[in-house]
Amino acid sequence: MMKKIKKTVCFVSTRVLFCALKTLCRYDSRMRAAFASYPVGYVFRLNAGMEKDDARLTFCTTQDGGVEKIGDEAAADLEITMKSTSEAFNVFTGIAGIAQTYAAHGFYVKGNPYETMGLVRGLELAEAYLFPKILARRILTRVPSKKCSVATVYAGIVCALVKGSLQ
Repeated sequence: MMKKIKKTVCFVSTRVLFCALKTLCRYDSRMRAAFASYPVGYVFRLNAGMEKDDARLTFCTTQDGGVEKIGDEAAADLEITMKSTSEAFNVFTGIAGIAQTYAAHGFYVKGNPYETMGLVRGLELAEAYLFPKILARRILTRVPSKKCSVATVYAGIVCALVKGSLQ
């Protein structure tokens, strides 16, 4: 039962994370710069575990330095697979930060390890916006300043939910 709850939280969290990344690409120049450093059409895949039914998020970079969700059948240039649903759950709920999980070898990387760091920096920036400051201080080595309001990020997430783009 607990494993099913963790899988559900991971599924919802990957969708919310994507909406946050997309919104931050519009409003935070650091996020835009992080994704603009990759070639247009560069495909990222984030797997929330190693089982076939675990949550998965596949997206690519766009011409304007943003990101766009694509189908899971696309071949990934950079794929991050959490070692377990529990590892993914810890990251998505703020128990552990993505950098901590990276340092503890909590996920596998398929692709260029150097390029992984750009994505990890982008995910850390998203964590700074998504989690309350007291929690962000605990999981991030340095909490970055915010270039837009947290309300703007959450509004972007809600708009995506209303539009139904999270399927």
